Amino acid sequence: MVRQRDDWFPTPIWHFDIPNYEQLNKKLLQAIYVEKQKNNQGVSWSNGIGWHSKDYLHQRLEFQDIAQAIVTNALETGEEIGFDLKRFTMILGNCWAVINPKFAFDI
Repeated sequence: MVRQRDDWFPTPIWHFDIPNYEQLNKKLLQAIYVEKQKNNQGVSWSNGIGWHSKDYLHQRLEFQDIAQAIVTNALETGEEIGFDLKRFTMILGNCWAVINPKFAFDI
């Protein structure tokens, strides 16, 4: 028997180091829990038991550091895979947070 492998849909995954990620994580966690206090109901999306924020967090001041890191790294990745960034641009369209306690699930 002859075996052959064809990769039609490869999934590249890029990894980027975020400077001071520990401090950024603390800041983000605090901002996420504040957001949950403001809107305890959250959005009913695909989460069971868990909490899902609205999807505009990238517009909030508290999330600007992570939003900028995402955009910078996405642009770098786009360049690497051949996007013509003089003709097109990439934007961060939405950003949300999820808090899942024990036994939470996605529907």
